[in-house]
Amino acid sequence: MHHKNILGMEIKAITNRMARRLKGEAWDINEKTPSSAQKHAIAYLYEHQSEGDLFQRDIEEFLSIQRPTATRMLNNMESEGLIKRENVEYDGRLKKIRLTLKAVSLYNDIFDEINHVEEEMTQGLTDEEKTEFLRIARKIRSNLDKIEAASKK
Repeated sequence: MHHKNILGMEIKAITNRMARRLKGEAWDINEKTPSSAQKHAIAYLYEHQSEGDLFQRDIEEFLSIQRPTATRMLNNMESEGLIKRENVEYDGRLKKIRLTLKAVSLYNDIFDEINHVEEEMTQGLTDEEKTEFLRIARKIRSNLDKIEAASKK
């Protein structure tokens, strides 16, 4: 099999290009630009805050990242004034994650930027092709989740 025919390499190449597109050209040069993962975390937290308390494990699952990676990212976000971690009354071990006003004020720019990259990525694709790609991508992700879960046993 030739290297160019490996599905995983194509997925990795797409991911890398998408992350580069989310580098934040429109951001103020004096401000530290949130990383691609931080932008997605801000969007996730903003869009799901009305559903109840959100925790690190929610970010881990949404971004498909491991605990140490999520911890580093959230620590950086906290030090940059984008999130706050707060105790919850019902479990002293848990800390919910809340966006700061700074992060909330960035949401519209982040949302627009993510949508713009999404439009660029899917240019020329029909709605049916987008739906089929999502179906296949979710199936691949589910396969990998099953393998990962089995390896933890």
